[in-house]
Amino acid sequence: MQYEISGSPHCLKLSLFEENVFTRDGRVIYKTERIEVTAEGIGGSGEAGIESCGRIKVLKLAEGDSVFVCVDSWLACESAITKQQSSGNLVQFSGPGMLFIEANGDFFDFLLEEGERLEIHRGNLVAVDPTVTFEEKEDFVLVTGPGAVMVQTSRKERAKEKKEEFEGLFGNMFG
Repeated sequence: MQYEISGSPHCLKLSLFEENVFTRDGRVIYKTERIEVTAEGIGGSGEAGIESCGRIKVLKLAEGDSVFVCVDSWLACESAITKQQSSGNLVQFSGPGMLFIEANGDFFDFLLEEGERLEIHRGNLVAVDPTVTFEEKEDFVLVTGPGAVMVQTSRKERAKEKKEEFEGLFGNMFG
């Protein structure tokens, strides 16, 4: 599989060669004729474009590596990656393979030392290393190191509110 990330907000362009890729529902914006769309993702040979609400980051997971990603932040992954629902709003992805994640706005990364703690608004959390422990509070998630923590600079619910405001100002211009 080859990929290209371009545009603003980002678009993920995938070139497949008799391969399958898991994607989130309804995210395919275009495809060539020999690409099939299923409930699980896409497969075949050709090109497909996957939409994003902001920026895309590629995580290259080696054999035995894993990461916990918020269910709204994963975009696509190679079919060799295993995906397993975890506690709350997190999905565990295990390598080997490439995992594409998205952030509303941009990414902001922390590398927590052993015992270092940080409270992150639940709508801004994107991903955590498996070495990071987390405890959900009312509006925040308490994360404790060691390990990497990824957050997004804007929450999806705020983007939805802005979109509704924009549509309210201009109405439906196409229909």
